[in-house]
Amino acid sequence: MKQFFRLLSVLVLFVALAACSTAGNGYPYPYPDPSSFQYIGRDYTLQTLYADAVLPENAPHIMFDGSELRGKGYCNLYSGPYTGDGAALTPGTIAMTEMACADPTLMLLDTSYFAALNEVTSMTLDGNELTLSNAAGTVVLVYTEK
Repeated sequence: MKQFFRLLSVLVLFVALAACSTAGNGYPYPYPDPSSFQYIGRDYTLQTLYADAVLPENAPHIMFDGSELRGKGYCNLYSGPYTGDGAALTPGTIAMTEMACADPTLMLLDTSYFAALNEVTSMTLDGNELTLSNAAGTVVLVYTEK
């Protein structure tokens, strides 16, 4: 009888550990599911922000590294978690530096860039072009791989 309770206790412990170690998508937390791995380790440079071409010398970039996205806006560096499930992309809370650009136009663009990044709910990769869209399906950011 004692052995039965030990075995039952071990079984309950394994089930509890398994439940804690996976995200809702069934993959180990915090990594996105394997269908999102095509984005990982690739560095992308912004081409358009809400369909407007960006200044190439100051163009923001983004990189997906494991379960974290990071990059540089027009003025500030940023990073934060994300989850991905195929085309779905859910950025977590993005942390960024608080550097001011000498050019006020770049500061406004930086604000617009981070606002757009916070809208993103899906991504598609076609060759070396990464497109990020919002929940309404509007393309907000288009990047090309560096």
